[in-house]
Amino acid sequence: MPVADRRVTIQSRTDTTDETTGIVTTAWATVRVVWVHFRSATVREFNEAGATHAKAFDFYEARDPDFDGMVPSMRVLDGSHTYQVEGLPLRDRPLKHWSMLPVSEVTGG
Repeated sequence: MPVADRRVTIQSRTDTTDETTGIVTTAWATVRVVWVHFRSATVREFNEAGATHAKAFDFYEARDPDFDGMVPSMRVLDGSHTYQVEGLPLRDRPLKHWSMLPVSEVTGG
C-alpha cells in the first residue's frame, strides 16, 4: 500500500479578458492541498500509453476522494516541480480507496 508522503497543491486555471484591451490574463487558483504518493509509470503503462500520449507520464496516488473533480486543465505543484494533469483520476483496483492521477512534468516556460 502506498504511503502518502508528499503534500501537493492542486490548482485550476482561470482566464480573464480585459474588456478594454482584449488582453487575456491567466491565473491559477488553489483548489485543494492533499497528501499524495508519487510514482513513475511502469514500463507496461508507458508502452500502453505510447499509442495515445506523445510524452512520458507519472502518477500521483491519493486516498479517495482527494482527486474528486480533477480534470486535465488542472495542474499539481510539488515543491519546485509543476505537473500537468493528463487525464481523469483512475481507480487503482488492487488498492481499495486509492485513486491514481496521470500527470506529466511541465518544463520550460
